[in-house]
Amino acid sequence: MTIDRTLAFTAECSAHTPIMPNLQRTLTPEILDSLPEGHPDAIHNRRDLRIFNALMGNFAWLERQLKKFSQKNDSILELGAGDGGFGRQLYRKSKSIKKCTFTGLDLWSRPKNWPKSWNWQQTDIRDEDSYKGHSIVIGNMILHQFNDKDLAEIGTAVQKEARLFVFNETARSRLSLFLLPLTRLLGTNYVSNHDAKVSIESGFRGEELATLLGLDPNAWQWQAHSTSLGAYRFVARRRTLAF
Repeated sequence: MTIDRTLAFTAECSAHTPIMPNLQRTLTPEILDSLPEGHPDAIHNRRDLRIFNALMGNFAWLERQLKKFSQKNDSILELGAGDGGFGRQLYRKSKSIKKCTFTGLDLWSRPKNWPKSWNWQQTDIRDEDSYKGHSIVIGNMILHQFNDKDLAEIGTAVQKEARLFVFNETARSRLSLFLLPLTRLLGTNYVSNHDAKVSIESGFRGEELATLLGLDPNAWQWQAHSTSLGAYRFVARRRTLAF
């Protein structure tokens, strides 16, 4: 059954994190982007991100979407794969995905424990050549780092060949900003505290991501919702396939 954009947006609005009409999307550089891979603060930040992803259920949600929608001949591209945490977990837990062609993409070098049978591209996600040959594009907490112009270019590149996008991002809400100081109880460092705040401020709500990526509703159908723990989850498929 096809779920139209109005129903998907209504469900998003009614369910979880409040939408604040006056909370504009703003971008501030993240400290992590200025640190070398092996810097102690970068290592601490990756530890904090593992905790955040586990508490918010981000990896589990991404895995469920891939199991639901992927096919054995799919070529999957993960944007902003970072230290390879999601890919490694997926490789261990999912036999069906393990058999797909999978590529991690990041500015960082290939992680030492990245699955040997999977590919790695050390490049910028704005490089449109990186998207060639990939039928599924996924990402976890990556697109919020880009401005509107960059997102439009990424959207153009992704749409050339992909049939499915699955993105877990930060939801932009005052509730998330209000609750953010509580994460310090987990022992987060200054990098994580700063970057989490700017991630929320640059996050998404409602149908924004579909608009920013330039998705044509006649060619694509999508679902977007925000969770009570501050995740913004977005799935888009070409119109030739039904949800």
